[in-house]
Amino acid sequence: MVAALEPEGGMAIRQASEGALTQFCFEEPRHVVETVLDRRAVRGLAAYFRVETRIQLLEVLRVAFTGYDCAATIRNLLRRLDLPYEVRERAISR
Repeated sequence: MVAALEPEGGMAIRQASEGALTQFCFEEPRHVVETVLDRRAVRGLAAYFRVETRIQLLEVLRVAFTGYDCAATIRNLLRRLDLPYEVRERAISR
């Protein structure tokens, strides 16, 4: 997982996978899913984790969410907290 701060106060969380299983599932060697949070969602997550800055939030996310399902786990948390997000994923072409 790679998380990056957006200039307007939001955040983008990117998870990529590659290898034989990715090739089988998505019919491409590398697959990227990006979860985009607006300013409101970033503030909500920061309040949930009790951090004061977006940089601190980035560090908490990097420590708390690891593994193959980290992006899905973050989206589950966002839904539970009723915070908005957008998922950007390239469509599978078959």
